[in-house]
Amino acid sequence: MQMFRYKITVEYDGSKFFGWQRQKNCISIQESIENAIEKFAHKEVTVFGAGRTDTGVHAFEQVAHFDLDHDYQLHKIKSAINHFVKPYIAVLDIETVSMDFHARFSARKKRYIYRIVNRNSHLAIMDNKAWLIKEKMDLDIIKKGAMILIGEHDFTSFRAISCQAKNSTKTIDKIDIIEKEGGVIDFIFEGKSFLHNQVRIMAGALKNIGVKKWDCKKLQEVLNVKDRKVGPETAPPYGLYLTKIWYN
Repeated sequence: MQMFRYKITVEYDGSKFFGWQRQKNCISIQESIENAIEKFAHKEVTVFGAGRTDTGVHAFEQVAHFDLDHDYQLHKIKSAINHFVKPYIAVLDIETVSMDFHARFSARKKRYIYRIVNRNSHLAIMDNKAWLIKEKMDLDIIKKGAMILIGEHDFTSFRAISCQAKNSTKTIDKIDIIEKEGGVIDFIFEGKSFLHNQVRIMAGALKNIGVKKWDCKKLQEVLNVKDRKVGPETAPPYGLYLTKIWYN
């Protein structure tokens, strides 16, 4: 039987789900998309995502793939999935790809944004969409701290205790700190792959730098000691966005 592989680009509001990955007794993004495909294709499928975002984490550009035994018109698949997953998930794009494409293992690089709002007032519109920090943050110092994290390092101090990765060495290609109107500050991280909670823990470290709880020397010491117990707090999930994935 000939199979056809479909690649989809998806955005979602992570505050409405218990993460990407299917799990018992909790609604996930993966399960929602799989159920939608089953409703129109009348086949059980497994949807493979590029990144297993945690509960509360959002995506502007998650990538996933699945296989079907029928050569559907692409716009019909997109419309059918969107019909069943709205309003908190949206398929933005769909294409057919070769059977050796894999949404996770074929990825060359990923970009995450961690969004902070630095102001005194509570969040009305951006509640569950950003981390509110009321202490004044120094962006110049944050940028100096970010330089310490760029490059190849052992990020043991910056991964979840439950992280199952065998190798804690990762390479951070780029960190940008962007200030926007309304006190919005975006920490932009790019790299091939990340450890569990690594981006959120790095965001917590840069926040400590910004409010002058830490200095750059402290950040370097935490990186060098390779011990999660001395690392910073994990920034809350609702400020994190998966925004772009590159493929060859």
